[in-house]
Amino acid sequence: LLAGVLLGLALANKPWAVIAVIPLLAILPDRRPRMLAAAGTTGLLVMLPLLLGGTAVEATKAVAQDGGAIFQPWQIWWFLGEHGETVRGIYGSYPDHRNLPTWLSGHERQLVVAIVLGASLLLLPRVRRRGWPDGLLLLAFALQLRCLVDTWNVSYYAVPLVIALVTWELHAFRRPPVLSLAVTLCAWLSLVWLPKYALPDVQALAYLAWAVPLTGLLGARLVWGERLRLQPALDGWTSPTGIR
Repeated sequence: LLAGVLLGLALANKPWAVIAVIPLLAILPDRRPRMLAAAGTTGLLVMLPLLLGGTAVEATKAVAQDGGAIFQPWQIWWFLGEHGETVRGIYGSYPDHRNLPTWLSGHERQLVVAIVLGASLLLLPRVRRRGWPDGLLLLAFALQLRCLVDTWNVSYYAVPLVIALVTWELHAFRRPPVLSLAVTLCAWLSLVWLPKYALPDVQALAYLAWAVPLTGLLGARLVWGERLRLQPALDGWTSPTGIR
């Protein structure tokens, strides 16, 4: 019930929360109707005043259908864009920037949702057989895949990914969340620190160098389960309190 209420609030706040629906179905296999009913009711109660008297719904629909000209270096489509005129923003000009490919323009938001939901659906049968901790991993995978394929990707998109990943690591391994710490550091270096010193193409290469392997690693873990260990170097680690 609580998960459904939180999902409804998230969906009412930003429709991107739809990518969390399938992982939640994997985490709560026995209470899906209650969770979905709570999400729908909560979302409707929050959105009803806006539906009746506001313009927020129309604005959200417009953004969902058209991502505009925003095209960030930290996503998988970057090198498919072409160099054009110097891009200008509120902080000045951005030399050596690429433009959104014309074939992608107007469809990028729908494409992101289709890719993430499609991949999550393909992995759902395997996750469902192994229990709720892998549902958390599926949520982390979906959030990471969203970052990788979203042309708008910015640093704060990684925050829910890290939260889901560290929660899964603590439940699955009972040891320091080394992977989550590494992802946090890589995200900060490539999305926050590096843009001050490097051209966009270099930023894109730096991001893809860790984001693509991370996505593949999470997906492989979901497919093969515990047969693929994400932290073999820490298998014998013992904390000062004696917890292995």
